[in-house]
Amino acid sequence: MKRILGLDLGTNSIGWAVVNADENGNPISIEGMGSRIIPMGSDKIDYEKGATITKNADRRTKRSVRRMGKRYKMRRNKLLYILAKLNMLPEQIQFKTVFPEATKIQNLELLPISKNTMQLDSLQHYELRVKALRERITLQDLGKILYHYNRLRGYSGGGDDNDSKKEKTEDDDNKKYEVRIQKFILKDVVKSDNTYTAKSGKDKGSELPIYNVIVIDEDEEIEGTTKLQTLSEKIGEEIELEIRIKRTKKGESIAFALPQKTNWKKQMEATELTLKEKNYYPCQLFAEDLRNNKWTKIRNRVILRQQYMREFDAVWDEQAKYYPILENCPDNILNEIVSYIFPGPSDSQKELREVGLKKGLKYIIKEQIIYYQRPLKSQSDLIGTCQFEKEEKVIPISHPLFQEFRCWDQINRLYIRSKQQIWNEKKGKFVLQYQNRYLTDEQKFSIYNRLQNQKQLGFNEVSKIVNLASDKSEFLNGLHVKAKLSGCDTQISIKKILTGYCEPNTTLIENIWESVYNNVHEGSEYDESSKRVRSIINVLPESLGNEERTELALKIAQNIKFVRKYASLSKKAIVNILPIMRPNPDIIPDKVKKNFENIKSLIDTGEVIDESFLQDYIIDFVKDNPHALEHGGLMYAFASSLVYGRHTKENIKPQIKNYHDIRYIERNLRNPIVEQLANEAMQVIKSLWKQYNLNPDELEIRVELARDLKNSAKERDKIFKGQTNNRRINESIKQKLIELKQEVNERNIELYKIWSKQENLYDENGMPLSRPKYKNANSPTKEEIEKMRLWEEQHYISPYTLTPIPLSKLFSPERLYDIDHIIPKSRYFDDSLANKVVCESYINEEKDNRTAWEYISQQDSKYKIATPEKYLDHINKIFYGQKKKNLLAEKIPSNPVSRQLKDTQYISIAIKDELAKIVGSEHVKTTTGGVTDYLRSQWGLKKLFMELTEPRFKQMELWDLNEDGTSKETWIKRDMIKPPKRMYMRSKDGANVLTTDTMPSML
Repeated sequence: MKRILGLDLGTNSIGWAVVNADENGNPISIEGMGSRIIPMGSDKIDYEKGATITKNADRRTKRSVRRMGKRYKMRRNKLLYILAKLNMLPEQIQFKTVFPEATKIQNLELLPISKNTMQLDSLQHYELRVKALRERITLQDLGKILYHYNRLRGYSGGGDDNDSKKEKTEDDDNKKYEVRIQKFILKDVVKSDNTYTAKSGKDKGSELPIYNVIVIDEDEEIEGTTKLQTLSEKIGEEIELEIRIKRTKKGESIAFALPQKTNWKKQMEATELTLKEKNYYPCQLFAEDLRNNKWTKIRNRVILRQQYMREFDAVWDEQAKYYPILENCPDNILNEIVSYIFPGPSDSQKELREVGLKKGLKYIIKEQIIYYQRPLKSQSDLIGTCQFEKEEKVIPISHPLFQEFRCWDQINRLYIRSKQQIWNEKKGKFVLQYQNRYLTDEQKFSIYNRLQNQKQLGFNEVSKIVNLASDKSEFLNGLHVKAKLSGCDTQISIKKILTGYCEPNTTLIENIWESVYNNVHEGSEYDESSKRVRSIINVLPESLGNEERTELALKIAQNIKFVRKYASLSKKAIVNILPIMRPNPDIIPDKVKKNFENIKSLIDTGEVIDESFLQDYIIDFVKDNPHALEHGGLMYAFASSLVYGRHTKENIKPQIKNYHDIRYIERNLRNPIVEQLANEAMQVIKSLWKQYNLNPDELEIRVELARDLKNSAKERDKIFKGQTNNRRINESIKQKLIELKQEVNERNIELYKIWSKQENLYDENGMPLSRPKYKNANSPTKEEIEKMRLWEEQHYISPYTLTPIPLSKLFSPERLYDIDHIIPKSRYFDDSLANKVVCESYINEEKDNRTAWEYISQQDSKYKIATPEKYLDHINKIFYGQKKKNLLAEKIPSNPVSRQLKDTQYISIAIKDELAKIVGSEHVKTTTGGVTDYLRSQWGLKKLFMELTEPRFKQMELWDLNEDGTSKETWIKRDMIKPPKRMYMRSKDGANVLTTDTMPSML
């Protein structure tokens, strides 16, 4: 007997069922079912927002603060020990007890400075440091200076650019005023009728125009205003602007300006320039600031660490002239010092002691205490391995080679589709049929060349290159209207800086990338002696002078940073696949030629030479394209299949033979929600394996993912923002309805949204539609809201008859208009809005089980419907995307079930791989939440649940409205409701698993 384990994975629960089946997989009986509740807390909300921070980010941040404080105290206490040993300890510093044992130095505590003790103010302290640069001071004063060096160590250098933008949170939506600096692509600048009076500059007192600005932030267009008079010269460029968002009761206003000099990094660069021009040390600059204004805040100036280190060297070298112990500290004292501050038995502590003894007192204080920087631990073990080359690590997405691969992958997916008049021999007439037009090599190279110089290429630009018909009769497959192709941004950034210095080439760009990427944590980007800058200098052309190379290396280090994200392929795999993705390849790897010939031999003779290439789609492709290698330009799926025999991940074999081997472990899945769900799912299987004595060899696991889980972080963020915006719109409409003395209910809100957007709408008698009067006070149903949205989307016209749909009759009691499935649900499961339109009820009834195109093309209606030509013209003008494809589809899309089974999102792949360790990849199948929703509807469970629960919730007044406008039950009176009795099965790990042994009778 075969068993099927069904898992329903949600964001805070896992439903399960164990089903007995026959050898063919047909269900016989349900052996058990239940659910496991996962207490997600705020993590669920963060996940729905598309937040990418880890689950314990807040805890880790606080722990980091404590750790930094501890390290500071350790450095301070070690320095105090040395100062005390050399009689350099300032008299103001007193201890509660004597110095503790070396291994307990962190327990050293200082007494508060007594009130009557003389102390230096800021100006006196910095004047003392200036004095120490040129004349003798006491050892105790030198101790004060060293102690202060340990407190302010300076900026040591930035890391990688994981996110150039500030991460926006829910609180940002509630701030009345928000300012952030960000890079945008400038789309348009138009002079407005408004002006302002300039208060400074050469135009002071003049009336200057205000400009309306449109910028592009990823896929979103942002509109605002600016007072910048020369911004129009940079249209099409990526520029850094300061965005100022002001929120009031009336709405949101956005203004753009140049980044202010108060930005800490820009101010730091200005300070660095001042130090260089005046040949100052930091103490001289601070002393000058304080003489000009004694209330100056020293901490407002960010100083580079190497500037403090330069000052340290100058002060130490000057005072060493007067105190020989600074340069020639006796060996016995040095031994005591290093033994105390590095007491551990480890190899690293031993090495620190040896280096300290060898290099002397200055090195110990400067390099091993005050400016000591703990080397970062390598995280290379977290980098995944290639799905094809198992021994190779995956390549960073910022690598120039990967970005070239990404360009060709995007380009090769593009093709144009349209319906055209084709002569049909069988019918003896012209018929409208789909025709595909593929990009020429010239068009492909034109797009590729643009992507070498533009970081993004929008739909409109691509459509011009491929000569897409302007009448919308053609649509571009492979690129959504609102999407963009990603360019080679690494190459573009490096080329921009190299301009004026040398001619960039592929090798130089890759070498610069490698130097910047691999040495990002090796010192400061402002220190020419740091490994970070030196590594860049070493790869620059020797034809440049030393000064030019140093200047260029500093520019590169300071201005170029790369995101630490990785692809799914290794460099080796891309090198093997990329040649045949390029059109007209010059060099084709011998391995690919051999594989191609083996497949052709299989087609011609039927002899199998290599079993790796038995997949039907590869054989069919080679059969239809015998000259594919010569022409090149292959899509990634075919190119990778010709190299490796497949384009998908390798199947995982069963590894876990006993449920005792299932444990809570760190899986390094790089996503907190995925990590927890994987662990929880495995614990559910462990409990069920034990209770029902499951046999992995006879088990199949079927996993359903909640629809919100299958969305990417970007999609979840977009949905969350849309819901937030919808709430704001609803609130404003409520106020409008109150002003109009209309009843505030959900139906009126939705109708007002539609009415307020209409222009020149007329009723069936040709009279303008007046503001509707609403009488129905009931909340709108999900179907009614859906109907309103579809009506607005299709421009208030029935797509089959091309006649207007009056708003006054859309919800008439006679039900004159219905929602129609473009491709019938009985033939193809798709209940999304992309497969629905609003049409006349009698048309919907007559269309019956036909697709939209079958109904229109057959022209056998007893009513007046559109001709195929007029229908095609209308669809091309009004619709786009998947709905347009459905409306023009000549046949039912193939494999409707496999369409739902496929889920390439990371969470689906990660969890499927974990479950495959029990039963193998071929016995784990995934579906999305839409399948279960469809089955519930077909079985009548939706209606049954509503009928059973509606009276109860209505009685308690618990009906509320979801963010998307649909009804939901909210537990307002929790204290009045006793929870239903439930039975739990406690698993070995202590978690409660809810069972349905006492399921309510209503089921």
